[in-house]
Amino acid sequence: MVALTLSETDKRRIESAVAEIEAHSSAEILVVTAHSASDYADAVALGAAAAALLGGALAAVLWPIPALTIVAGQMAVFAVAWIALTFGRAGHWLVPQAVHMLRAKRAAALEFARLVNAQTADKRGLLIYLSFAERHIEILADSGIARIVPDARWQDIIDSFPTALRERSLGDALVETVQRCGGILTSSFPPQAGQRNEMTDRIVER
Repeated sequence: MVALTLSETDKRRIESAVAEIEAHSSAEILVVTAHSASDYADAVALGAAAAALLGGALAAVLWPIPALTIVAGQMAVFAVAWIALTFGRAGHWLVPQAVHMLRAKRAAALEFARLVNAQTADKRGLLIYLSFAERHIEILADSGIARIVPDARWQDIIDSFPTALRERSLGDALVETVQRCGGILTSSFPPQAGQRNEMTDRIVER
């Protein structure tokens, strides 16, 4: 599977789309992208431990060698497997898709709590979080938006993202996602006199 990346041109397009929406709405959008929602260190450790245990078991069965030698061999196998899985990013492939989704949701929730929740005066911030490795997008709204816009409307956009990604480039798919979110925000939260830009228009990259 080809890794997802955004070009500098794509980033500027997305940031321009955010700025245009915020010029016509009292709500604000923050876009956060991450190379991966998790380092999957637990999966790496489990995979290395399994390799070490299997290697030790095979050595004990096939070769009459001292127990300390087997233990030393297991430690070496664990170290080699851990390094290979970590730097080869194989830990990502050791977990099922459901775990990828859960990690992406958790990462999005942390970013929302850190960067969006109660960061605007009217609590009208919206987070669009995209994890490249998991190819998963999350949209989380602050309470001022959630009182007006039901979660189902954001979920419709989330559910359509995989199809958009198959049919178009990542840049086009993400711009479309931002614009669809913007359509909801501009219709539900018209601009107010004296409003300030309380969150950055630039993409936050992790």
